[in-house]
Amino acid sequence: AYEIRLSLVGSEMCIRDSTASDRDLILEGMRRHEIGCSNYFPPIHLLPPYRALGYKPGDFPIAESVSHRTIALPFFNRLTEHEIDLVCQTLEVMIKRVGFART
Repeated sequence: AYEIRLSLVGSEMCIRDSTASDRDLILEGMRRHEIGCSNYFPPIHLLPPYRALGYKPGDFPIAESVSHRTIALPFFNRLTEHEIDLVCQTLEVMIKRVGFART
């Protein structure tokens, strides 16, 4: 199953019950169809300034898990309805190809 979450700064999707490799397959497929998307964020505690403070992988397992399953979708104020539909349709196809089904 998957869930789309919207935030004030943009749009990201977290694929529940999935893995980083599932997410990466979806990203590859989206990019093959010329849809600009990426992994959403690295866990903040694993960025260099925080690692310098002693944080390490495993300190915040939930943040790491979500980070490995999250996709940043295209968003900007001039995104047309047609482009939105194209992103959504392509995303749905890629999710189905990876083996997830809408619940």
